[in-house]
Formats: sequence, C-alpha cells, structure tokens
Amino acid sequence: MITGKYLITAGIAAAVLALTACSGGQGSASGKETQKTTAQKAEAGAEAQTSQYVKFKPEEAKEVMDSDDALIVVDVRTPEEYADSRIGDAINIPVEDIGEEMPEELPDPDAKIMVYCRSGVRSKNAAEKLLGLGYKNIIDIGGIKDWPYETVSGDEK
Repeated sequence: MITGKYLITAGIAAAVLALTACSGGQGSASGKETQKTTAQKAEAGAEAQTSQYVKFKPEEAKEVMDSDDALIVVDVRTPEEYADSRIGDAINIPVEDIGEEMPEELPDPDAKIMVYCRSGVRSKNAAEKLLGLGYKNIIDIGGIKDWPYETVSGDEK
C-alpha cells in the first residue's frame, strides 16, 4: 500500500514538473522577445507570416519612422481627430472604414504599416482587421496621447 502511494505521488510530481517545464519555455520566449532591439522587432514584424502584429513603444516607433522611408503610418481615428493633431506624414483611414476589402490607400499587403489612434484601442482593432485582410507587416504603436514627439495639424495628408 505504501508503495502505491509513492507511485501516485511520483506520478503527480512528474506531471506537475512536465507542465511547469512547458509553461516555463513559453515564459522564456516572452523574456527573449522583450530583450530584442527595435531593429530586430521591426525585422520580425516585417517577416511575420502569422496572424500577429508587433506592438511598439513610442521610442521604438520613432526610431523606425526616422530610418524607414517605405514605412506607411496610418492614423485610424476619425477625420476630425486626424485634422486636429496627427503624427507626421500619417494617412487617415478610420478603423470603421477598414472592412472586408483592402483599403485602396494600402494596395501592398507586404508593406510595413504602422497604426495608431488616440489611446490604443482602435489601433489594436485596426491591426487585427488588417491582418485579417492579408497584410503581413503591421506595427501597432498605440495612442497619440502617449506620443511624446512632435505632431502636426490640418487637413492635408
């Protein structure tokens, strides 16, 4: 009887150890992700063929904006919000306008696209919609309210 208890205990311990090892592996991958440089994250986002997008902090986004002329920055807020204040040369495609077809302003599904809104909710929604339409290189930078750099205003794109 004592032998049976030890076997059950050993079996449970082995199962717990196996489950812990599996979840630890996932945790390590997340830890490595946070240690990547901005350039590595941008490259990973550009090469991603999965249904995920890359989330950048303002500092990382600014670095990519300053170094990548092919980058398309998209403000997914309303035209009124866009006219009031926007990031640099961003184009305006309200999240509500992203439907079942690729927006005509974004004809290349392989283009590197950076999206933002006011607080980060609409940009997340837009990133997911764009991925669903087949775009592969989406970077979500959250909200303009957290953008510490210069912005412009006016209706011109």
